Amino acid sequence: MGDPSSPDTGMGTLITTGEAERVRQSIAAAAAAGARVLTGGERDGSIVSPTVVADVDPSSPFAQDELFGPAVAVSTAEDWESAVTQANGTAYGLAAGIFTADVAGAVRAMREIDAGSIHINWTPLWRADLMPYGGLKEAESARKDRAGPSKR
Repeated sequence: MGDPSSPDTGMGTLITTGEAERVRQSIAAAAAAGARVLTGGERDGSIVSPTVVADVDPSSPFAQDELFGPAVAVSTAEDWESAVTQANGTAYGLAAGIFTADVAGAVRAMREIDAGSIHINWTPLWRADLMPYGGLKEAESARKDRAGPSKR
């Protein structure tokens, strides 16, 4: 982590120190609500260390709001039906990730999840910016456009 212009840097800063503090506060609020920070969550200036937060309530702000920061919310589901319900229980639908040993179940779920791209046992590390891609449902920028100027 560090200077984005350095070839030794794998992850750079957030746009401002205030944004980094907003992300840190979101992580802390998730932990205060009962989630577990497995790694990361520290802030140094405008850098927030990559963070994994487990046992996140799928209806919590940490799971529902677009964070725009280096943190991931991990939730589990008892069965495929509840997993699909969780995935579709958000206003957003850019991408979804399914991690399971049951590939046939994941393929069934991918037909029911409302997202532009669905990753099975993989993360969206690869993208081809020259190719069009998109999601379904809302996007934070679309909501802000309708709501007027941002207060941040």
